[in-house]
Amino acid sequence: MNNIKENKLIKIIISPIFTILIAIGAFIKIPLPYVPFSLQFLFVNLSGIFLGYTFGSYSILLYIILGLIGFPIFSKGGGIGYILQPTFGYIIGFLISTFLIGKITIKIKSSFINYFIISLLKLCIIYFIGVLYYYLISNFYLITTKGIIWIILYGIVIFIPGDIIICFVSSFIAVKYKNFKL
Repeated sequence: MNNIKENKLIKIIISPIFTILIAIGAFIKIPLPYVPFSLQFLFVNLSGIFLGYTFGSYSILLYIILGLIGFPIFSKGGGIGYILQPTFGYIIGFLISTFLIGKITIKIKSSFINYFIISLLKLCIIYFIGVLYYYLISNFYLITTKGIIWIILYGIVIFIPGDIIICFVSSFIAVKYKNFKL
């Protein structure tokens, strides 16, 4: 029983550290047209793997709250108005995918292949929510009439190589350090 309490305390302490890493990851980026490629997904993915669905989601929720109350920790700033940025859907996808995939992660055997598959699934959820949000905000709020093909090209296709590398790296890190057991 005492070990469970210690484990929970460690996750409570480490959750804000992942929040900070996600914020830092937003600024380690390669500028691309319309949506920058950043290292946020690396830290979002690792937070879910190491902290599980509850505390991983808490770290991302804290990131979202801090950004929306005005801390400039999103890739293009911060503040409540950021909800109307077309890229905010990816941030929503971070939270939803961490919760959903975190539920699966606790039931799988620790292996590179399993973490890689889970990472790809998580990425697909983020892409789906991000592209849907981008399409809705662009076409119904910003009135820019971005077609779905254009949004898929600039919201998914140009990121696939880098994101697959991130899935690979985060899976390697997870296998290497998951035995550390948080």
